Order: sequence, then C-alpha cells, then structure tokens
Amino acid sequence: MRTCGFPYLDYMLLLGTGDWRLLPQQEQVMHTIYLRIDEELDESGMRALQDDLRGVGHITDVEVHPRTPHDILIEFEEQYISPMAILRELNRHGVHGDIVSG
Repeated sequence: MRTCGFPYLDYMLLLGTGDWRLLPQQEQVMHTIYLRIDEELDESGMRALQDDLRGVGHITDVEVHPRTPHDILIEFEEQYISPMAILRELNRHGVHGDIVSG
C-alpha cells in the first residue's frame, strides 16, 4: 500500500493492482519528516531521545542511523500532531533542530 496526499483528500494505491481508492477518514495516513539536530549526542543520548519521542502520542516511529547521528526520520499521524509540535518536543528535551523535509 502506498498513499498519496492531495489537498483535502488522501488516496491509496493498491500495490500490484495499479488502482487508487479514496481512504475513509478513519484510516490513518502516516507522514514522515526529516530533521537535522544541532547538538552532538552520543549513542546513549540518541537512544534516549528516540525512546522519548516514540513515547509522544501520534509519533509512530523514530529512526536514527549511527553514521548520521544529526539526522532523524520521524513517522507521525499528521491529522493529530504537526511537524512544529514535534520540533517543540525536541526543544523540551534540550535539543534544537530544523525540518529538512516534510
């Protein structure tokens, strides 16, 4: 399944069929943002930040690669939490960052 966001509507591509269908409003569509943090965190600091962010409501996944510790991918439910709210969560943990793409 792959989703494609259009203004006011979300469609889902049924993989293997090539058919698109309108998503019911109750289905959740995940979005991913790519953040770059300013601080130097060691491995345990990054793991703690990942765990804390995963505990925030409507953030479904947080990924950090050891080779690029300043880069974070966050998957979230856009209808419930905004990218700016995610940045505020980072700030609450003493980390500052910028949205690279959303």
